[in-house]
Amino acid sequence: MNYKFYASQSDFEEIFRFIFNELGLFVFQSYSEPGQTLKEFRKVEEVIIEIAENPKSQFVLWKKEFGFDYTISRLELNPKYCKGHTFRYRTDGWGLIHFQVNEITKMNLEASSLSHNSEKRAMAWESTKPELGKVEKLNWQEINSTSRKIKNYISKKLSIGKSEGTDVLVNAKDLVGVPKN
Repeated sequence: MNYKFYASQSDFEEIFRFIFNELGLFVFQSYSEPGQTLKEFRKVEEVIIEIAENPKSQFVLWKKEFGFDYTISRLELNPKYCKGHTFRYRTDGWGLIHFQVNEITKMNLEASSLSHNSEKRAMAWESTKPELGKVEKLNWQEINSTSRKIKNYISKKLSIGKSEGTDVLVNAKDLVGVPKN
């Protein structure tokens, strides 16, 4: 599943309030900053600070009911190309829900996205990452349902129209140029 939408910072606040309060999801950085540990976000305000500091933030969403424990992998970096840094961390798991934030401004109209693996795709790639466990043990019904709830909340509750087929959220409408319905 891959869903794209235009949103501004105040729209993200509403989305993450739903993610934390209604769905009870854990939120992590997808990748840590080079040389840093991976961050877990426990409150909406922490996520909003992260987005303000990094308007192209990548998060992963997880809960125990997905039927697996995520893993954290250490990635080695070449300090020659990474400002002297030698490592960073990544959150891994077949059923993680990925949330890519691209905060829009008048200078940047890049859509944000929500995505996750399908069971079929994960099965096809399972042999390449045995450390992530068996795909068949995941609760794909729960993963799909949770992802769909987030998508529906964004598209049905927060979206006010479309721009070239992509949902536009209420606080992004003036930046994208979509009139309110």
